[in-house]
Amino acid sequence: MALQDFSVSLLLDDSYDNRFSFLHRGILYMGLDRYEDALLDFASVLQLDKSMACAHCNMGVIHLTKTEYFDRAVKHFSEAIKSDPSYTRAYICRAQAYESMKNYKMAFVDFTKAIHMNPTNHHLWAYRGNVLLKMGKTEQAAFTVKQCALIADTGKISLQQQSLIYSFLKEHKKTVTALTQTARIKPTGQVLTLLGKAQMKAGSLHDAIRTFNLALEVMIPFHHKAKIPKETADVYLSLGMSHLEVGQAPEALVALNQAINIKPKNPEVPVYLFAFMLHYSSQLQD
Repeated sequence: MALQDFSVSLLLDDSYDNRFSFLHRGILYMGLDRYEDALLDFASVLQLDKSMACAHCNMGVIHLTKTEYFDRAVKHFSEAIKSDPSYTRAYICRAQAYESMKNYKMAFVDFTKAIHMNPTNHHLWAYRGNVLLKMGKTEQAAFTVKQCALIADTGKISLQQQSLIYSFLKEHKKTVTALTQTARIKPTGQVLTLLGKAQMKAGSLHDAIRTFNLALEVMIPFHHKAKIPKETADVYLSLGMSHLEVGQAPEALVALNQAINIKPKNPEVPVYLFAFMLHYSSQLQD
């Protein structure tokens, strides 16, 4: 009904005074995946008012995400910024367009500007950190992720997001804490697997073994004829290595064999088995 109302309104008046009807109809077209129609409406807006930053930005988004004409996207985002220098969304989108063009230097500049406008938005810090990694600037990327961690400590982002930040910083105990809290709220196989791996990195191998076993209980169907998910192969591999690290060779072999049965073509399996044989042979020699 809204689309029809705007269309009727524009039939009656397609002048400057009714330019927002073009804008809102274009936004509705975007929601309906009618991007060509949306581009026409946004173009009509700009014919009536070249300073309409929102129209420029929406055209840029379509070129960035749908047509992949990144140079056009950059042009529209730049026009939006020219019309409204405080338009944070335009800086973020232009940075993403630059990143798609592999112009990481300009992407970094725009993400930095967006951060200055909204310093508590952890997503922006993460975006900038990712660009710095692509530029090969690992130390600066680590500093950026630490800023994310400071925001994480305020509780403004999810526990799972916190765990990813702490993992990047190799703060494994904090990673374990964040994922443990997440697992209490949402004990899925994926979360439990991440927790188990974090516990391995933190050196809490017995805890990791218990967590991997819990993950398998969650992931494996109760019905004996049901197909075991391939994702469990990764859990069995990690479980096997945890058993191996604490000197439980028989349990390690059982877990590694399970991993082979579930995913026989997994390229990691031979590496783990070789590690098992080395570990087991050294035990026999002792």
